[in-house]
Amino acid sequence: MADTILYRGLTNGVSFGHKYVVTDTDVTNGGIQINFQVSYPLAASVIVTTSAGVNVPLVDATIDCSVAGIVRIAEGSTFALVAGYILIVTAQRDDSDLTRVQNS
Repeated sequence: MADTILYRGLTNGVSFGHKYVVTDTDVTNGGIQINFQVSYPLAASVIVTTSAGVNVPLVDATIDCSVAGIVRIAEGSTFALVAGYILIVTAQRDDSDLTRVQNS
């Protein structure tokens, strides 16, 4: 099964935001990728709610930003995508350089 892939552009030139309602196809696929169509890394925040607006714990959900411009949300061993869940994703350019370590 392959993830559902959504293509989105910049929201305001600096930040990205997307609200998405999970479909039956997404549930079958087990994951959703939101491609913001940029060539740099992103840092993202993801909120999932039920259709009634109740927060869903993301205990072991996979939230991955390892591919430039893409935020991936996928199921874990206890977290599962459910049709009707609402995903709210916000992201910004990740300018942190975690490979640079300063020794004093």
